[in-house]
Amino acid sequence: MGAKILYNLKGIYRMLLPRAIPQALLRSKIQAIFTLDRATLETIALRVAHYHKLNSHFSPQPFALPSHKPVRDTIVPPHFGALRDNKLTKEHSSVYFYDSYEWTRYFPDHFVWNYEFSDVNYYLSSPAITKTRPIHSARGGAGDSACSDKSAILRGGLAHYRPDKSLRPPLENANFSSTILESQSGFTKQTENKTTALESTFEKTEKMDSSPNASFLSSRVSFARVAIHKSANEDSRSGDSASAEFVDCHAVQAPLAMTENNAENKNAVSLEKVDSSDEAKNLTNSAENSRILELESGFFEPRKEIRLECLSTQRGDEIHDSSPKAESTTTTPAQENSILLQLEKHRHFSFIHDPIPYDKKRDLLFFRGACPQEHRSRFLHQYFSHPLCDIGHTGAPSEHPEFTTPKVPKNKHLHYKFLLSLEGNDVASNLKWILGSNSLCIMPKPRYESWFMEEKLEANVHYALLDDDYGNLDALLEFFTAHPKDAKEIIHNANTYCQAFQNPRIEEACNLLVLRKYFYLSDQGDLSPDERALLGL
Repeated sequence: MGAKILYNLKGIYRMLLPRAIPQALLRSKIQAIFTLDRATLETIALRVAHYHKLNSHFSPQPFALPSHKPVRDTIVPPHFGALRDNKLTKEHSSVYFYDSYEWTRYFPDHFVWNYEFSDVNYYLSSPAITKTRPIHSARGGAGDSACSDKSAILRGGLAHYRPDKSLRPPLENANFSSTILESQSGFTKQTENKTTALESTFEKTEKMDSSPNASFLSSRVSFARVAIHKSANEDSRSGDSASAEFVDCHAVQAPLAMTENNAENKNAVSLEKVDSSDEAKNLTNSAENSRILELESGFFEPRKEIRLECLSTQRGDEIHDSSPKAESTTTTPAQENSILLQLEKHRHFSFIHDPIPYDKKRDLLFFRGACPQEHRSRFLHQYFSHPLCDIGHTGAPSEHPEFTTPKVPKNKHLHYKFLLSLEGNDVASNLKWILGSNSLCIMPKPRYESWFMEEKLEANVHYALLDDDYGNLDALLEFFTAHPKDAKEIIHNANTYCQAFQNPRIEEACNLLVLRKYFYLSDQGDLSPDERALLGL
């Protein structure tokens, strides 16, 4: 309750502060982004490219809005307005105003935009700012046009992901501003030697995992086989992760994104400056090797990866091909029109401290939540009386009187090893804090995504994959009860993924750049050369 009060007070304070003050600060905030280290800038660029997939110009405009509630997975026109009219009203929940106004207040009052403030489980007919959107590739369809190569997506984060060569990442651009390159320090010779050795280690490890994913077997025949690829240094686990922002679970831990403290103390690391043209070549070469290593920070340690091959009776035993070749490299315009901003963050981004070790938790699946949707209701009917489940409906008693149970405080959920996350109207609100806990998240493959980039979560790497028909739940619970080490590996990967969204400086940069890109492409504002280079525009 106290956190909610503080959240509202911050929103009211921003609302009462004259807009001229944050508008005067925008330039300095953008300039501050480019004082971050190169790996962090690259991460920001990749995240912004994912949130805002459009690179062509468009014009925000008013539309005739539907008189009925939008239907899931249909195409719907968004709302329209000027930023000066983004106010606290009864039309939308206050959280959408507070969270959007936190960033729109930095921009001129006369700028106009399309937006959609609600649980958006449908597509938009025009480019608009929104909280959530359908994951077009959720069932083997088209993938993310900027980040579709599944084999290259890092399971702990995106710090070193490289898309297809035909889709040049912003920081591989040869025209990358010399002011950025000159402001970023180069590697020392000693560092370069370490880099070569570690890149070699990475390449060897990556080759081990280059074969296509093994075909899944029917869960009615065989539940699971677990293949654990161990790194050469088993003892590296003792020093890993707590400080890591992004992790490549294939082989090495990626650089820690710069926090506010180490950003202020960046001069403590002595690095040599190099010619900007050489830096541009180095960036291109790094793209070839799919790695840029900031070894002066020393955050690289070998990792283990769990491969859990369990399956899936997805929709009539239809086997889903999850190999990289099965992923398309195109997106529909309607999917690209949904531009993500961090909205309703108090509910969706309230991570939790879990003091209970996994081994001390109860061997049960726990869930409490409102279940008006068909897919949630179906789970209740199937497993409410299951001996390994403690689940219940906490919404209106009239919806499921036979399944209605009292609400349970969030910290009481942490007493259970297995926590169920089911999407509601769009994304599951409990997903983030579950992945940040010491419990194993069990859920189907997500259909919708938010600022949390649910599309990038890897099944059986960040969470245990539950079939769409929930038919493999018994096998999942039995397997992970018998294999706690494997459960803890997945939990570790999930924790690391969550850490990537907990640096306020990076979150601010991403939110501002998403809007900067939106207003630039809608011909309402310009970008600096540094921004255009960073965003590939």
